[in-house]
Amino acid sequence: MGAKFRNTVTVNDQTFDQIVQVDSLTNWITTLALPKASTGTLSTRTSNTVGVLTLAAGHGIQNGDKIGLYNSGGWIANANVTGVSTNLISITTITGGYTLPVLNSAIIAGKIVTTACVISTDDVKAFSVAHTSSGRATIRNNTDELYNKIFATAGIFAWYTGADYASNLTSGENADTFEASTSSTTNDQTVRLAILRD
Repeated sequence: MGAKFRNTVTVNDQTFDQIVQVDSLTNWITTLALPKASTGTLSTRTSNTVGVLTLAAGHGIQNGDKIGLYNSGGWIANANVTGVSTNLISITTITGGYTLPVLNSAIIAGKIVTTACVISTDDVKAFSVAHTSSGRATIRNNTDELYNKIFATAGIFAWYTGADYASNLTSGENADTFEASTSSTTNDQTVRLAILRD
């Protein structure tokens, strides 16, 4: 069992191709359907981590949800939704040193979708994350993010044992969750995760 990782570069009609075979004992693949994000503003800023968003009608966000917060510069923070009153969304940012922007800043809120992802990071031989639009994807446990990737546009990140670049996946940890959100306000999106492990 395993997968092939292919790198192709074309310069002046000359193509350079590299294919790497990665063998593993098990493969795990999942796809998350991400609802489109909603536009709004930070209408109340109680502190660096607590505030209220005013979102457009039809946002679909509920009390107890987790959301990704974005602005024109990209991802800002993740937040817990602590209350919903029509289009007023009370939030508290999730621990990690992330600070809310200034009062009345434009905000995009994307609902975070999660699925179980129970792995030992030391067993990972390779993994790939593909996002159909702008957004963020994270492998985590109940206290820490073990890997995160911010996508400015649709894209893919792939890593395998022996690659000449870092995976940025924290070693020596046990993951339990894969989660993602999108900042696209026009359409629902998807994110896919594939993991090869021993």
